[in-house]
Amino acid sequence: MLENQHLKTRVYSPGGTGDNFFAIWRSIIREFWLSHGLGFRLASRNISARYRRSLLGFLWAFLPPIVTSIVWIVLNDQKIVQFGKTDIPYPLFVVCGTTLWQMFTSAVVIPIQTVNASKSILSKINFPREAILINAFYEILFNVVIGMIIIGAMLIYSGINPGFSALLYLPLILQLILIGFTVSLFLLPLSLLYSDVQYLLPTALQFVMYLTPVIYPKPVLTSFEWLFKYNPVGLTLQYIRGGITNSVVDVTTLDFVTVGLATLGLFVVGVVLFRITMEVLIERMGS
Repeated sequence: MLENQHLKTRVYSPGGTGDNFFAIWRSIIREFWLSHGLGFRLASRNISARYRRSLLGFLWAFLPPIVTSIVWIVLNDQKIVQFGKTDIPYPLFVVCGTTLWQMFTSAVVIPIQTVNASKSILSKINFPREAILINAFYEILFNVVIGMIIIGAMLIYSGINPGFSALLYLPLILQLILIGFTVSLFLLPLSLLYSDVQYLLPTALQFVMYLTPVIYPKPVLTSFEWLFKYNPVGLTLQYIRGGITNSVVDVTTLDFVTVGLATLGLFVVGVVLFRITMEVLIERMGS
């Protein structure tokens, strides 16, 4: 039988905790450590439930980037659309691009979906809210593993051996995930207040994809150069794809590191924003 004195009482109010930024961050780190196991179990349950009753099972996890890639490969092969020359075979180029893009979009969408799906229990059950973010992270990580399998299979099919150096670029995928997760953290408060965010998000991400060299190489049109020069997702995606496939890419290591440091700073702010706003929003949902 549980002893009540060991259970922590948490009170949510519109005024928040009143703690400063660093005190909140120390509390967040402690909560992440304590809620890691719960977040992992939630993710395992959600992933298993998602594919348990489907005929194809986990094959559904592989289909979205593959189907998207096939569409663009056929369009390019039939000369319906022309994207210019690529340093690697176009099928490999587009498979890598769409797969990395799917990793990014999952990092944007999954945290929002996870938090919104938990709204009914957030104000009723006392558990570390950071467990929801950990849950979302592991679900995203599952998609990353699927994507890495797809890219590896495509490299073998294309007869390209990028060498051991390509393995060094795989951890850099975490930066792409961090960008998406950070975007999601800043959208979360709005998504809890207005369901329009979830309806608009797929369209917005589709639009951003066409402004990112996912299915085509970086254009040489100077009038649109700034769109690609200051697109952190595009810079990161190109750098990773170039490293994995050992191809030429117009992105420097300094560009990649700069984007990474800026993203890390915004991620820290986003997690604190999540903690503060969740207290206020939980109070509203419980009232």
